Amino acid sequence: MQWDANLTNIPSINSLNLFVQVSMAVQSTPAGFSGSENKAYSLLSVMTGHIGPITCVTATDDGKVASGGVDGVRLWNLRTATELARPSGAGQRGATTALAWIQREDEPDDGLVYGTANGYLVCWKETRGSEDLASFQETYCVKIAKPTEVTGIAFEAGSNRLAIANRNSVVQLFLINSRMQLNHVFTVIINNHVPKAIAFRQTSGEHKDILTFGLYDGQIHILQGSNGEIQQTRNTGCNIGNAAINARRGVFCIDDPLQGVALYRLDSGARIRTYPVAVKKSSKPRQVTFAEDCSVILCGSDHGTVYVFDRRSGDVVDKLKIGNDRIQATTAVEMNETKFVLAAISQGNTEASDILVWQKNIDKRVQQKATEILETWDALKMVVYVSLCVASLAVVFQNLSVRVHLLHKTSVNEPSQINASIVEKAMDYLRLI
Repeated sequence: MQWDANLTNIPSINSLNLFVQVSMAVQSTPAGFSGSENKAYSLLSVMTGHIGPITCVTATDDGKVASGGVDGVRLWNLRTATELARPSGAGQRGATTALAWIQREDEPDDGLVYGTANGYLVCWKETRGSEDLASFQETYCVKIAKPTEVTGIAFEAGSNRLAIANRNSVVQLFLINSRMQLNHVFTVIINNHVPKAIAFRQTSGEHKDILTFGLYDGQIHILQGSNGEIQQTRNTGCNIGNAAINARRGVFCIDDPLQGVALYRLDSGARIRTYPVAVKKSSKPRQVTFAEDCSVILCGSDHGTVYVFDRRSGDVVDKLKIGNDRIQATTAVEMNETKFVLAAISQGNTEASDILVWQKNIDKRVQQKATEILETWDALKMVVYVSLCVASLAVVFQNLSVRVHLLHKTSVNEPSQINASIVEKAMDYLRLI
């Protein structure tokens, strides 16, 4: 089985049919669509606009979606399934090969940084219009060191650092200021290592360690966050098409293009489990994603199916049969307590490619159980409320009877004190529940 490590077969931008009518509304489903096999998800919308393969997609928890492919980056509103205006297309910059949202803790508006096949690094910054609608403007477009295809981008919000990698074995680290401008920290070249993905490891201190995942050598290098020196190297023994990290769970997963998805421990590098994905046509790198609080893992395929695996058991939770075309880009997001899965089709270079948005179905049994628990809790609160009212009244009457008894005595210098503190505490508790 031959593995094609190229993300896309990149044509000249002039060869694309730029006069194709691009619809921004929800479209019909692709040919070969059969939906969710186990009915765990429902198709919510289909977003159409890309021409040619879609190789990467990412989303924010307030509903902004960015997708990249041969025709550049496109922006979407997940709530309305419509396309947002973009500052520019692909042009001479080449196909979009990697992208990441920039969400600074001290900045209300987001930014988007993406890399291209011709070695450009571009930033679009969000601006708010009069109707509070998201729009974007380009803040910079620069060529990276030893320019070639940008293979990975990662942003670490705690330290506002941006890491990028390219096919010429270059890894660069930048500090992002409030205006989304780049401040160079270091540049290193790792000989005989083509990093296909890059990520931050959640270590203590300002300088987070950086992990690079080798496309051909299968090696994972851990770089020191302050200067880029290699601290440790691990070997997976397989090609790495993509990678995702969940530091809170202490795990990472990689796309093993010939087998499926492989799960590893972050601390030891031990391989925990392999989630098989059949290769029916040819192998290409696929985006892998942790979803639903790291309980499931998403992966596309060369035969139009998105696989949803249970992380712990390895079971297939669901198969989303989208069609017959390759699915390279997948991502997941949770918005207003609703879970979404996004899967992008990679059609031919002059054909329209869609992004399908799936919504996680709520298990009726779980929902019913939650309702029963809530109703039981409400009933319990009512019992406690009534009981405290009765107890409070009993205290009041008891103290009043003592007071009346004392008033009938002939020599009373001080009135009896009603135990007001007990009543007040009881009523305060009633207000809390």
